[in-house]
Amino acid sequence: MDQRGEWIDFAAVKAAVGMERLLVWYGVKLRRGVGMYLRGRCPLAQHSSPESRETFIVNTCKNVWVCHSQSCVEARGGQAGGNVLDFVAVMEHCSIAEAARRLSVRSDLGRPGVRGGV
Repeated sequence: MDQRGEWIDFAAVKAAVGMERLLVWYGVKLRRGVGMYLRGRCPLAQHSSPESRETFIVNTCKNVWVCHSQSCVEARGGQAGGNVLDFVAVMEHCSIAEAARRLSVRSDLGRPGVRGGV
């Protein structure tokens, strides 16, 4: 349960929303790399290295992302990447629970707290 007493099925949210879809929502443009990978400039606000290019990588099969920029990793306490919930939490400066709630609403997965919904 989250702070509001609502049940959020994190696994269902992560399964329903792909990183490619999130990138479109945020207007992030990455180039297709080899196979399942997307690469490009890091869209995160913590990224302060203008000279580093293509440090942001998305694995579309695993639905995860990583930024290898030292400034990003340091700004996030050593965390280099994460899943869709982590990405939304970083982009929108919110908790993981709030990120799951927002994705649930955007994805029409149902209202949090309603049986059968997320």
